[in-house]
Amino acid sequence: MTVEATGQALFNAYKAVSAISAEDYPLDNTDQAYAVQDVVVGLRQADGELVQGYKIGLAAKALQAKYDTDQPIYGVMTNKTVKTTMSLADYIAPALEFEVIFIADEDINGDDDVETIMAKCHVAPGFELPDGRYNNWFGGIPLTAFVADAGAVGAVCIGEPTKATYADIDGIYGKVTFNGEDYKEGTTDKVLGHPVNTVKWLAQTLEARGQKLSAGQFVASGSVNTPSPIEVGEYVGTFDNIGTVTLNVTA
Repeated sequence: MTVEATGQALFNAYKAVSAISAEDYPLDNTDQAYAVQDVVVGLRQADGELVQGYKIGLAAKALQAKYDTDQPIYGVMTNKTVKTTMSLADYIAPALEFEVIFIADEDINGDDDVETIMAKCHVAPGFELPDGRYNNWFGGIPLTAFVADAGAVGAVCIGEPTKATYADIDGIYGKVTFNGEDYKEGTTDKVLGHPVNTVKWLAQTLEARGQKLSAGQFVASGSVNTPSPIEVGEYVGTFDNIGTVTLNVTA
């Protein structure tokens, strides 16, 4: 199966809101998988979508071990993925992750240190809402398929941005409620030790592929909780020091 054919199949699954089998589209390595992701992004752009940011997957060591890798992965996100509310009917098997979102005020370079990256960004609390085009996407597909599908790219809900220092978001506690009841919690040190580390990794990785993390783009930096299926209701997430985000989910 060619890179182009696999990308087209993933795009068709995205449009049809219907999953396909990863076994039908084997990939040799992550370089090939990122090439497939590029094909899908190109098809989404041709369909009128605009690249607006990135999500980081496998930022936690436990998740990297699950996929037998020592690196995170990234997925491209478009303007269509940015939500304040979501309907389950528009997704295949969505889940919820709580994380710090970085919004770049300036271009971020691969050789920028973490303090420089913090100075170049606003941050916000956010929900990243993965949704896979492959059956059994969470833990049931190979790393190459996960990369090709942009880390099961789904949607993102971003709270109010604020300026913050490295220390402001170092190991801070985050908590999510669902319909007013305790739901998930975690701390930002689970995300490569500090969430800004994933932004630096992304800037370096994009530059190695001839691309750039540009001003105006966002980065969903990696989850502080294990992904969980989404239900109809209201999710509210609060991080110490940077505020609250709310997502309403309908059928």
